[in-house]
Amino acid sequence: MRSDYGYELTDRVEKDIDEIAGYIRDELSNASAAMNFLNDVEQCIRRLCDFPSSGSRIFVEYLPGKIVRRKVIGNYLLYYRVLQEKKKVRILRVVNGSRNQIPIVHGLNS
Repeated sequence: MRSDYGYELTDRVEKDIDEIAGYIRDELSNASAAMNFLNDVEQCIRRLCDFPSSGSRIFVEYLPGKIVRRKVIGNYLLYYRVLQEKKKVRILRVVNGSRNQIPIVHGLNS
């Protein structure tokens, strides 16, 4: 099945992904786990392009009319928006699920 949706990464999510992969590779000394993380993120994004509304909806009170969704990738949460008019999935953040999500959600912008 070929998706009609593409995707775009925000600058912030590119930094998130680089920092997480670097931490796993360098601080945890586990290059293979870092590669697995990157592969898991890529696979999740591909699935989102096929099924853009598959993530759980979250409420962001200061973004009225804009739906933010999230997917779980192992220990991490991927936040995104579906831009139906552009046929794109905009990836906003990837963060460790054990972090306090309130300031992260409040920092989402699109």
